[in-house]
Amino acid sequence: MQSVKGGVGKSTVSAGLCFALRDRGYKVGYLEVDISGTSGHRAFGIEAPRLGLNTETSQLVPPVIDGIRMFPLASKFTEDACVGWRESDSVIALSDGSVYKDPGRRGFIQEILTCGVDWGDTEYLILDLPPSSGQDVMSFYDYIPNLFGVLIISQPSEIAVVGLMKTLDFLKGQEKPIIGLVENMGRCLCPHCNRYFYPFTSKGVNLQRLAKDEGIPFIVSIPQVDAMERLGPYFDELAQYVINCQPRVHCQSVLGGGQKAIRDFEKFFIRGIGRVLPKL
Repeated sequence: MQSVKGGVGKSTVSAGLCFALRDRGYKVGYLEVDISGTSGHRAFGIEAPRLGLNTETSQLVPPVIDGIRMFPLASKFTEDACVGWRESDSVIALSDGSVYKDPGRRGFIQEILTCGVDWGDTEYLILDLPPSSGQDVMSFYDYIPNLFGVLIISQPSEIAVVGLMKTLDFLKGQEKPIIGLVENMGRCLCPHCNRYFYPFTSKGVNLQRLAKDEGIPFIVSIPQVDAMERLGPYFDELAQYVINCQPRVHCQSVLGGGQKAIRDFEKFFIRGIGRVLPKL
């Protein structure tokens, strides 16, 4: 699940998709990758569970809760702790005179995505990404070469759509397969008459039209409700789509490709300057 904009409901949609896939008989895992916002377990309505340890492999073992193998990051760091890591590894001197090599944010992401966690026979691993297109997210894609696809989550507000367009530009530039777009909290479902209504004076941005213009699938619109169980049919529709889909890489437009070429040239030019300046 990805979106550059925070607060659009990535964790809620991740939880709903996990439950829907579980109900269809699949073995599902959930991994929160948002180091700065360790609250993914709340979308499942649970306290952060304790992780086990495989003593033979030294791997963390996420517990199975309600049929889902769970690894919210609060299980490792607690929800209240502020995790202020350096980007890269560093050596820290301990009080007893020994030293500890801190792998940093990038190293931790690499560890939990490659060799540090025992996921058993999990068939679908749902990853809840941070709202960013920065180093954390780029590191994530570096360590998942066999990524099935990315679900983009957005609200239909103008400010959320700014983040949506940045997300699309990022994924197209990285040439990552896109499953499709999910609209979240764009409307409300009345608990009395089961009719939809819009809580604001405007319906906001038409995400179906935007998805069509961008050439990506629009999957489902998930409303706001008074009880989470009423969202079951929407998550069922999402799960069915994910099971049947074949995500594809969406290339940048001619303009986007030109921008990427400019960025590539700029990086090449900067590297060249870096090699020349020390000799001056």
